[in-house]
Amino acid sequence: MLTFSKLLLIVLAIQSMFFAQAQLYTEFTTVTVAKQSDMYKRLQFFESTTKVMYEFDGADPSADYTSVTWFDDCYREFKKVPTNIYVVFWIVENTVYCEAVAPSIKKVTPRFPVANLMRVELPGNRCA
Repeated sequence: MLTFSKLLLIVLAIQSMFFAQAQLYTEFTTVTVAKQSDMYKRLQFFESTTKVMYEFDGADPSADYTSVTWFDDCYREFKKVPTNIYVVFWIVENTVYCEAVAPSIKKVTPRFPVANLMRVELPGNRCA
């Protein structure tokens, strides 16, 4: 028989899982720049610390892109390296890629052309 205390524990467990999922998204904010090309120029002084880029295929019928938790792998990747500054999102045709980047001592060529730069995020408070 389900007692009130057991029911309360179940509700609290589910609630904490929900907030844990939303938490990563709310810990990052989008970098605001006037022009996409300006951000792209900045990225020439950052190198990827991501070994294998995460990719999210928009045509994948099994993927759930309705929540903000699909970004979580990108944010976890960012947190692996303390010197990371940005999470960079690229879009190529119908696929979104993300990588974490850290400052570089040399000028580097970003992974994709400027037209594929979708968004750049950094740690900060975002309204959920």
